[in-house]
Amino acid sequence: MSSTLTFTTTAPSSLAPKLVAVKTHEDDHIDCPYLPGAVVQLNVSQASAPSTNLLKFRIIHAFTPFTLSAVVVAEPISPDSTSLSLPSRVVLKLFDPRHFPNRSWDLKEIGHPRYTSPWTHTFRAFFLDGLRRFRDRQLPNHWPIAVSATQPLVSQQSPDPYDETEDLRVWAIEMDFWSATTFAYKAEVAAYDALESLQGQNIPKLLGTATYVPDFDGMDDPVLNTVPCLILESIDGAPLHEFELVDSYSTSKTTSSGRLEISKADAELASVAIIDAVRAIRDLGVTHHDLADRNILLRSSDRTKPVLIDFGHCDVSRGEVYNPEQVRDMLRQMHWHLPSPWIAWYNSPHPLRGYRALNLHAEQQNQLYPGVHFERIPDAEREPDGAAAVDEDGNTVVWEAPRWRYKAGLRTRDADLDWQDTGKWAMRTAE
Repeated sequence: MSSTLTFTTTAPSSLAPKLVAVKTHEDDHIDCPYLPGAVVQLNVSQASAPSTNLLKFRIIHAFTPFTLSAVVVAEPISPDSTSLSLPSRVVLKLFDPRHFPNRSWDLKEIGHPRYTSPWTHTFRAFFLDGLRRFRDRQLPNHWPIAVSATQPLVSQQSPDPYDETEDLRVWAIEMDFWSATTFAYKAEVAAYDALESLQGQNIPKLLGTATYVPDFDGMDDPVLNTVPCLILESIDGAPLHEFELVDSYSTSKTTSSGRLEISKADAELASVAIIDAVRAIRDLGVTHHDLADRNILLRSSDRTKPVLIDFGHCDVSRGEVYNPEQVRDMLRQMHWHLPSPWIAWYNSPHPLRGYRALNLHAEQQNQLYPGVHFERIPDAEREPDGAAAVDEDGNTVVWEAPRWRYKAGLRTRDADLDWQDTGKWAMRTAE
């Protein structure tokens, strides 16, 4: 293939020469090693194995576009994989920033092509030049991934050397991105460890961790030399956004537009199971910060059985308590689920107005959703209203007896409102 090579003049900087080679897209493109048909060799670690094992995997499917990791379905093709109890198909999550865009707002703001593009040969040369200068200790270290005996972590200064030129700023933003992907990997490992009891049920099984040695980039540096990887159970299912709500299933369970069907009855059952899964994750001390419809799968074998994925944006250090309201609101907007009520407040009568708040709320809810949460108390069973009284504003009010009651077996949100961390994380805090 013929190539086109031109030069443009740029302002001097500490990371780029005056003459910058600008190649055509075809010439500057770096092939991604994580696409279907490719074979990757991983150094695999498992809790049940006394040592690491070199195994090869053939990639079958890639979940593109890649974001914070390259997520693929692969099959182990090494003979040793059987003895390690790996299934015939697994999911690999490879945390290699070279092969997906850096979606930093700062890069978008300056219109840098790295915002929409993986590494190119030109950007690789740029990054390596900066990394060499960094390792020569011409620049301070703000990133834990680059810490060494000679380069300890240094707090950012004001003004910071990386703010002096746009090239320095871009290089620092790229280092931030590499640091973020490493953090996401460690967050996932910590989450799967904390949620071990839910693996294979509400979340995939963690089958092992691994490292991948990429092609040599032209510089021997710990930042570049290995790619961390998760080996996960492959779930036969689909994310919530691929389903369409229907009154009842067709024979194919697929709509005319090609989307998967889910009946209203199954959508409600799935919603309840999703909320229970979120509660179970919370009770084990993990906060999932990206509970979007793309990160909740329903199993093909049973569309009421959810599996939560993608724990790269999670917290296992016990920050603020996570309440399942976000996922409840998402399911409500999808028309899959009518959120359960809080009942403790309505069951606490006002000293002057009695159960007026409960009666008003039940009337409104019964107009919107007849017979879902409340049922009217028969007149023969209803207590009489109390005496009139004057409230704090001088108004005459009547103590109202309850006219409605909650339906038997109703699920409520009170447990979430009153939830307290009494598990292992609370004990750690007490220690």
